[in-house]
Amino acid sequence: IQCDSIINARHSQLVVPILIKFENELGVGFGVFREWLTQLCLTFVDAEIGFFCSYDQGQTIHINPNSKIHHDYLKFYEIFGRLIALAVVRGVLLPFHFSNPILKALMNRSIDIDDFAKFDQQLYQNKICYIRNLTDENELESLELTFVTLSQPINLINENETENQTNSNQTNSNQMIEFELIENGKQTKVTLTNKH
Repeated sequence: IQCDSIINARHSQLVVPILIKFENELGVGFGVFREWLTQLCLTFVDAEIGFFCSYDQGQTIHINPNSKIHHDYLKFYEIFGRLIALAVVRGVLLPFHFSNPILKALMNRSIDIDDFAKFDQQLYQNKICYIRNLTDENELESLELTFVTLSQPINLINENETENQTNSNQTNSNQMIEFELIENGKQTKVTLTNKH
């Protein structure tokens, strides 16, 4: 199956049976399809690839904020979304769990700040709850907070790079990347009125 055929498939094409046959194996049918879909989805969520990560020791997966480093990362998520839809339509139970924010987004529900507690307890307790509980405007202002967070990028190495290039990339992997949490987040100071 080509990736383009998954992306361009209409709903009616996803509900008809798909015949999967592994090379040098005799099996066919739903069991083979289930194994193929499960293994493919597990490859997509592998943390080493960098599109998903976990903040709770692998209990749930979340979209990796550093996935933009990959070329065509949106196409990847589109293909993965189609595979998840295929699993839902075919009744294939996959061996991983999405974090609450992803589940809420899939169900078109609002995501709120309390959802962070479910996938990054340390961030929630040490940063969000601390800021939420501040009641003194001067104390909050002294922190000089804006709506920006820092994240360490995943280390991606191009297979065609020379050893020298690889070594220079490894030294840069400790640099932090800045992400704006809201539009113009870098210029927006956190205040008592907008912190919620």
